[in-house]
Parts: sequence; C-alpha cells; structure tokens
Amino acid sequence: MAAQDRRVDRLGGSSWSPNSEWLAINWPERPDLFIISLKTGRSFTLWPAGDLEPERGQVFASASTAGSSDLRHTSWIVASPGEDKLTPLEWSSDSVNLTYQVDSKTNAIFSVLDQNVTNRLRATEVPPWSNSNDLRATLQLVVPTKERPERYRMRIEKLDGAVVKEIAFSDARELRLVEAARYHDTSFLSADRKFVLYPRVTSDGWQIVREPLDGSAPPQAVTKPDLREPYQWQLSGDDRYLAVIEGDALIVGALDDWAHTKTIPLPHDSVTVSWSPDGRFLGLLDRQSLYVLLRDGDELKLVTENCAQRFWGWRGSRLFFGDPSTDLTNVSCVDAEHFAPPTRILKARKWETATRGVWLSPDGTQLACLVAEIDYRGLAVWQLWESAVQTNAQWQLMYELKPQ
Repeated sequence: MAAQDRRVDRLGGSSWSPNSEWLAINWPERPDLFIISLKTGRSFTLWPAGDLEPERGQVFASASTAGSSDLRHTSWIVASPGEDKLTPLEWSSDSVNLTYQVDSKTNAIFSVLDQNVTNRLRATEVPPWSNSNDLRATLQLVVPTKERPERYRMRIEKLDGAVVKEIAFSDARELRLVEAARYHDTSFLSADRKFVLYPRVTSDGWQIVREPLDGSAPPQAVTKPDLREPYQWQLSGDDRYLAVIEGDALIVGALDDWAHTKTIPLPHDSVTVSWSPDGRFLGLLDRQSLYVLLRDGDELKLVTENCAQRFWGWRGSRLFFGDPSTDLTNVSCVDAEHFAPPTRILKARKWETATRGVWLSPDGTQLACLVAEIDYRGLAVWQLWESAVQTNAQWQLMYELKPQ
C-alpha cells in the first residue's frame, strides 16, 4: 500500500524537523536511528533493543558513548523498541517529537525534550499531534482471484483507518497508468481534502475525473478526452490550478475553468512537473534539463541542462538543484520571481568518496550530507557534514561514526 496524501520533498525528505534544527537519518547499513541538532551538535542514537513498552512507564535513560565531550564523536544512546531498522516518518509541527517506524506493525515516538522514547503506537494509530479526522489517499494492488480480475483500489481514509471513499481501477490500461502515476508526485487527493482526482479511459480517450468526497455531486470529467494518457497531474497548493502532462504537452489551467486552459509544447514526453508553494510558477524537469514556467505565461525558460533528477525542488520562489555530473552538494538555484542565470550557492568539498544522502533544510538555509572516508584498515568511516547555503560557506564536520 502506498500513501499519496503528502507532496514529496525531494530536497529534504522526512528527515528535517519543521524548524530546520533537527535531522533524523539512518547510517548506511545500520539499524539504528540517528538524530542530531544542527544548531548545538547534540545527538541521539536510537538503538533497537527488543520488545520495550515505554508507554507503560518503562524509562530508559540515555547514556553517552565513551563519555567524551567531543560532540563530533559522542552520541547519547537511547533504547528503542524494535529488532531491525528504525526509519524516520514524521516530525510534529513544533519540532519536538519524531514518529519513526519500528516494524511493519509498530511505530514509536521520540521526544527531543524528554531525550527518550515516550510511546509506542500501532502503525495505524494516529500520533497525538495529528488530527484523526484528517484524510489520506492510499493505493493498493488487489490480487486477482477466479471470480475477480486484478485491480487497483484507491481508498480515501481517515488517519485512523476509517474508509471515507473507495475507487476501483480494473481496466488494464488504468492499472498500468495508476501504477506509474503513483510515483510521480501526483495529486490524487486535494490539499483541502474535499475532492479526489483520478484517471478514467473510455472509447473517446483519457480524462481526469473530479469527485467530491461529501457526495454533493457525481464524478465529473475535468479534462477533455485525449488519446494520450496523462503522465502526471498536479494541483497547486491552493487547489485552484491543475497542471497535466500528456505526452509531450503540458496543459495548465484553472480547475474550475478548464475550457480556457493553455497547452505548452514540451521537448519530450515523460516530463516531471512541480508547483512552487505559492502556485505562481511551475518547475519542469526533462531528463536533466530544468525549466521554469510562469503559470500565466506561455514560455518555458531554461534554467540548466544539468539537474539531478532526485535532487531538485522549491523553497519559496527559489528553485534549487544539485549537479549530477559532479556531486549533489554542488548546489545552485534560480529565483523564478526575478529570473536570471542560475547561481552556484554552495560548492562540494574535495570528498574522498561520493556523498551519500543530501538534505536541504525546509527553510533553505542548511545542507547536510553523508560521506565515507576510508581509514588505514580500508574500512569506511561515515561522516555527517553540514554547511550554510551561501556562497563561500565552509563545510563543518558534525559527526563521525567509527567502524564497529
């Protein structure tokens, strides 16, 4: 099952706390969860210690490693439920609590204030800071039986698992499309949680259908029939505008006035689109070529022909991207508000090996990365580095993980 209720942040993932202070990561090939303050350097290592139940009053005191005062080599060890890899999921809005996955059935909560694991939850249970009535869209492949063919099922459900609406896709063409579209940052559920968008195909062609969740109106086609299947469709953050990629064309318009849309030719098909947070601009990635489009304009402006597919995205009106030909920590950006050639705002160090994992903070002011240095025994010594995102900034070593 795959959730489609939140936009993907290619630049930061789920690692950063909302206030851009804390970073939660997994070291390569290790099960523990590492949480560090990029402000103070204080860190915690959550180590899976079996079937612990902190919500029943068990308290596990943190302990520092080796008693060192050097924060680059000192992490406070915290016992966590679990026996395998611990994976960060979601920070609370106040940046105090982190929900992380213990296993397929269990999550847990770590508090940076309490410096401990404070609760264990069922995977379907809602964290205390979340609204159980909030909605999410999930997609599930239903295996075929003798009585029923293979199909996809989209469920709109509350965070506690209560199903509000279910939509099935059984046409083989729709199956293939939904399977692909689920990975393209596609808007199945509106940001205001009032309606869903999904594809349908008939003898006349493909259309995107809009269906209110309150049952106030029947499903209604938004787009005109087209023989080309939609590659991606994405709503602006206020749900007023829709961008659809169909073959080698981008169609943009007001959701409630689709008759007056505009069609922008694209260099190739399979282009990926992303709205700026204010809904005024679109970023488009064609292979490694990155473009900006003013929502009300009709001209694609080339930003660069050297953009990393897995590391680009918006921070306000600024569009950031990493350099795939050298290193993702060679970071540039363009301000769509005042378009000009992109500016290189951060340079990579002379790393001994390629960086692994690169994260840009939500406020766009810090970049962190992992890199391995090889010691005299030929073993990888993993390091976490941080830098301010500004020209001539100096990289700082935040933590070094010695081989076990």
